[in-house]
Amino acid sequence: MDYLIYAKQITHARKDNAVRAHFWRPERGGLTTDLDRAGIYTESMAKAAEAEAPNQNIAVPLDVAKGLAHRVVNYVGLETTLAGTKKS
Repeated sequence: MDYLIYAKQITHARKDNAVRAHFWRPERGGLTTDLDRAGIYTESMAKAAEAEAPNQNIAVPLDVAKGLAHRVVNYVGLETTLAGTKKS
């Protein structure tokens, strides 16, 4: 089973009340909120990360994270794009 490593200490609410979970990138190369950019780890690697920082690094099965994910559309970008496509 594939795992992500959730960086619990980093996750926070934004001004718009959106709460985003941060996950390790591949090879511990920083953090991301984008599941497509998150590192995929084996169970043993994810559990080792948990052991290094209990209650901070959390091993999460990939299918669990994907089940909780949703895509959003940035309304500012959408409105700007739509405004540019309207003919005068």
